[in-house]
Amino acid sequence: MWVGRRMAERRWSSGQPSVLLRIAYTTVLHRVFLPLRASVGLDRLRVAFTASAATPENVIALWQVWGLDLRESDGLTETAGCPVAHFDQTFPRPGYIGREFSDPRFQAEVAHDGEMLVRAPLLFREYWRDPEETDAVLRDGWFRTGDLVERTAHGEIRRIGRKKDVIITSGGKTINPQPIETRLTESSLISEAIVVGDARRCLTVLLESSAQARALTMTALSERLRAELGRVNTDLARAQQLKDFRVLPRPLEAERGERTANGKVRRNAVVHSFATLIDEMCGGNDGTAIANHLR
Repeated sequence: MWVGRRMAERRWSSGQPSVLLRIAYTTVLHRVFLPLRASVGLDRLRVAFTASAATPENVIALWQVWGLDLRESDGLTETAGCPVAHFDQTFPRPGYIGREFSDPRFQAEVAHDGEMLVRAPLLFREYWRDPEETDAVLRDGWFRTGDLVERTAHGEIRRIGRKKDVIITSGGKTINPQPIETRLTESSLISEAIVVGDARRCLTVLLESSAQARALTMTALSERLRAELGRVNTDLARAQQLKDFRVLPRPLEAERGERTANGKVRRNAVVHSFATLIDEMCGGNDGTAIANHLR
């Protein structure tokens, strides 16, 4: 792993590995990493792409250490699946979705609020029988993707979250929950994490436990999950830290509108379904607290 990490760092920085590092990496690739990948049927795979929700950077990094050129893409249904950015190097640094195409037919811009706007030859014409939604996202030939991104000085694009998921606390702090949720789901005990706190004084989180977690007693699970929150909070600014958590009493269901057909979480529906649990953690939002006091 030490050799693999050194090689990955060289690749990310576009540096040339030394002869000794190349020899060492070739050896561990064939003796260790390829046999390990063969155990899951991926020893002959050279390049792979992941899309949809953001992939944790440490997951991409690990596969790259093992010699699989895993890249995070950002193809959209509205662009007929065509990526809006491309990679011009092998083994790109995790966390980025590439850079803008040099072809002028493919354009990507970052709006003042950080939302990515795109133009492309295969851009969709309209949503089926939904002119209001079409008008909301298509303006002057630009498609408002809903993705919040950053662009580096070298033109690389980094996806940081979804605009509709941004949380604004009652204190006026703007929080992007996706990086926090991604850190939480790195735990083998957590299959889903939904950070909440819009119009509330603090951030809390709803957790869907994994199969491994369900084998623990409630007391042991609670202690382990509390430790996971502490782990994540250590790296967060004060306004981003999670005050409390609740384990969902049941899995999220597409039939209840809490997931899309392909499994993505519908945040608003989850907040509605589990409003009581959320109020338990943060004492209700400010408006509710004032109303209860007046009563």
